[in-house]
Amino acid sequence: MTRGTPRKAAAARAGPEFDFLRACARTVLDPAATERLLALTNGPIRWPYLADLASRHGLVPLLHRHIADFPAPPAPEAFREDLDARVQEIARRNLSATRELIEIVRRLEARGIPAIPFKGPLLALSVYGNLALREFADLDILARQSDVRAASQVLVEMGYRPECGLSELDEANHFSTECEIDFFSTEDPERQVEIHWALGRRYHCLPVDLQGLWERARTVSLGGTRVPDLAPEDLLLVLAAHGTKHCWERLGWICDVAELLRAREGLDWSTIFRSARASGGGRALLLGLVLAANLLGAPLPRRVESAARADPTVSRVATRIRRRLASGCAPSPGLLGRFRDHLEILGPTRDRLRYILGILFAPRPADRAALPLPSRLRFLYPALRPALLAARHLPRLANRRCNRPVGEELPEVAKAERNA
Repeated sequence: MTRGTPRKAAAARAGPEFDFLRACARTVLDPAATERLLALTNGPIRWPYLADLASRHGLVPLLHRHIADFPAPPAPEAFREDLDARVQEIARRNLSATRELIEIVRRLEARGIPAIPFKGPLLALSVYGNLALREFADLDILARQSDVRAASQVLVEMGYRPECGLSELDEANHFSTECEIDFFSTEDPERQVEIHWALGRRYHCLPVDLQGLWERARTVSLGGTRVPDLAPEDLLLVLAAHGTKHCWERLGWICDVAELLRAREGLDWSTIFRSARASGGGRALLLGLVLAANLLGAPLPRRVESAARADPTVSRVATRIRRRLASGCAPSPGLLGRFRDHLEILGPTRDRLRYILGILFAPRPADRAALPLPSRLRFLYPALRPALLAARHLPRLANRRCNRPVGEELPEVAKAERNA
């Protein structure tokens, strides 16, 4: 078997299911998407595989919606019953998580801690128009770095525990190299809250103007309670930052961008581009917009289309991501693929150099866990980081299997790559 065979075989396995899911990745079917779905249902569809694909990409609710609304149900009854059960569980979890988010915001406000929830239920309601139409697994809250310790204490009092306990020294290191702290509920292990003080590590150069984000924040009603929310322009930048950081591994993240563009026609593009360029994240923004337009038919202003056409790097990376998503491989690009995508999307040479140095020498929590050092020797972590990185990833890279079906990538590899 040649080196290219697994990838080609995987691509052949992808078949029409990805196209079916892509046509369903919108709240309202346009005529072109409807025609595409009708054509696809005339051919063979592997319905269990389609359900798993939708789950992997966070699109089960939208698939269910359009299957249910189809003039003549093309799917087997067992498939539709399975989707019904999945959607009911998603709706239950989303409603429970929304109640929890409201309570967290209330407690933070009572302590005088400014915080802005983002994505999650607010995105589902403001962009999809229905809490049950967008699947989300965790609750994201932005706080100022000076307030993170106090916000963390509120979560601990509510029965959450941090993913890893941090000493005072570890906490200082964490703030300097990371952008969030993860908390898990002791009552519901599946519920996760992430307190962010930034949207990416310092060397990522993502298209987010944090100061402007705080200044432009507004309040909206969530379950009858007024809560802070991002302005639509900042929400677009945050979605582009999140997707680029994770190499757009899920079609659902691209759908978020496409639906925002459809729901908010009057976006202030001058503010959007100014913020993205000021942070060095202009290409990251363009990448998300190009993917939304090319894969899901999202409308783009002419100036955006012109900017994308003028940058061949964005087109090249977008094409690579599209092929990855449509292949039968798990769409994670792998450690080296992630490094290549990030490096190409960065702008000036100084940003690329900062990224490389950050990857190689900025200590991560996994480094400190793998090799605990006494406080007097912790200055050695940057020098030890390349060796720790190699020891952690080389065996896993050797064991990767590109011919695994979607959703069956090695979980420890995927998690390790994201935490590299």
